[in-house]
Amino acid sequence: GNRPKIPQVAFPDLFFGRWGSADRAGIKTFPAVRKEASSPARGGVTVMVVENRVPDCADADCSLGAWTAADTEMCLASSLGSGKYQIRVWLVFGFIWVTAACSPQIFVLTGPKMYQDRSLPSFTKDNLSVCQSLFYVGWAVGSILLSPLFDRFGRRPTTLLLLVGWILAWFASVGVTTLGDDNTALLGYGAAQFAIGAFTAWIVGANLMLQEIFPARVRDVPITCVFVGYALWLCISALCAGTFMREWDWRSQTLICMAPACIVAPFGLYMDEPLSYLLARQDWEESSKVLRKICRINAATLPPELSKKLQRACDSPAMTGQTSIVTSVDGSATPKCTLCDGAALSCICLNVVCWCTRSTSYYGLSYCSNNLSEDMYWNMAFLGFVDAVGYLLVSVLLRFISLRMCQGMALLCASIALGICGFLRKGSWQLMLGAMVGRLFIDIAFGTAYCLLVDCMREDLRGKAFGICQFMSRLATLGAPFLGLMPVKVVCPALGAMAVLASMCTALMPRSSAKEQQQRQSLEARLMSERDSAREVA
Repeated sequence: GNRPKIPQVAFPDLFFGRWGSADRAGIKTFPAVRKEASSPARGGVTVMVVENRVPDCADADCSLGAWTAADTEMCLASSLGSGKYQIRVWLVFGFIWVTAACSPQIFVLTGPKMYQDRSLPSFTKDNLSVCQSLFYVGWAVGSILLSPLFDRFGRRPTTLLLLVGWILAWFASVGVTTLGDDNTALLGYGAAQFAIGAFTAWIVGANLMLQEIFPARVRDVPITCVFVGYALWLCISALCAGTFMREWDWRSQTLICMAPACIVAPFGLYMDEPLSYLLARQDWEESSKVLRKICRINAATLPPELSKKLQRACDSPAMTGQTSIVTSVDGSATPKCTLCDGAALSCICLNVVCWCTRSTSYYGLSYCSNNLSEDMYWNMAFLGFVDAVGYLLVSVLLRFISLRMCQGMALLCASIALGICGFLRKGSWQLMLGAMVGRLFIDIAFGTAYCLLVDCMREDLRGKAFGICQFMSRLATLGAPFLGLMPVKVVCPALGAMAVLASMCTALMPRSSAKEQQQRQSLEARLMSERDSAREVA
């Protein structure tokens, strides 16, 4: 009863491993106690040492104690320098993503030619729509089964291995149509589409590679650049298909679209694992080597205290990495958090609804492009241009509002635009304008999806989280190829209703607190101070 009051602080739970905040998913508030206060005689407060602590920026000096996620963030920020290293990684994996992620759209450009191929009478519009649905089935299966490999075996090797399988499956989809009878060709093409979808899980690894080499405050930049490049590539592909490639055979057109990714993919062998992933796995030797390489290429200098701390980790095999103090007032141990814990599971479920809406709306509008106006190729070119503008707006908006608000407002605006499209006449400029506006806001929501999920998840669980979201969103897009067979006045209002639901789910997502923002600003101020001190010493 005479025990003094102990101030309350927020400790992050083990699943998220992020900055502490009382209203964020996975955050629990415990009394702040010292280690010597662990005696049951002192109020029954028990202290347990567990893994993966992210301390407040007001904690002890960085050079003391074990390695923390705050130290990882400081490594990423201080080694950024000129950014030449990050640009190299982006030029490889970003270019592969830009040129190869258009695979679902290639069918939209080559589909009419496949319908008219007299050597393949079984390749009717309905049968090819089924084959395209098999692509999304494969993408869903590959996402849930192959995405955990990125956490277990690393980002780079898993990405390159799946990319090789993806390229071979594309060649098989073209070659199988020249062998055997017509029915065999149709079955082989469907199987190849399933394999292409399964190996498309490499996109998860490319996304993690691009985001985990940047500090958290600028992670939206590489993803925005990829999405803008993807949109422009899609626009160029549509223009080429509608002009000088209009008379080309669909097989030649498919292989030409895949050629750039095949040429650039071998350069991925010369890239390194992301620094934050190596530090999370406590691979100190490899982390030190990669960090020295980044600083040399970027002409950057690591704060002296952080260098000493990393060197001590390399020299001390007994150092197990991150530690945290988790307290329980009743003396019971706090269980380790997993994907199935309440806060984490609810956060993933909310993200799944948003991912399903974005994917269905995005690909659904692509397949419906031939119903917007008479020229399908110009429709795709306009959609690609709108995509580029929408993705550019993501980085601009995130300088003023949060990820959560940006996504929620974009989905709400998309629902209004798509709902209006249901009352407009087919082929009219009003319908085209409404569809473009709806696509614009869907693009903004699409661009925030990848950053929002990475911001919520810890490094060693991001692959699994992406796998779940990709799996559910691909299941939702199974019907996307069939949306092209339905009238616009039915499709657009349905997509608008889904966007309203996703906007509501975004509003229910845990929001970052003011304390979190203060901690990030404190970390950046501390980093700048140490960098200035290092320059003065030099």
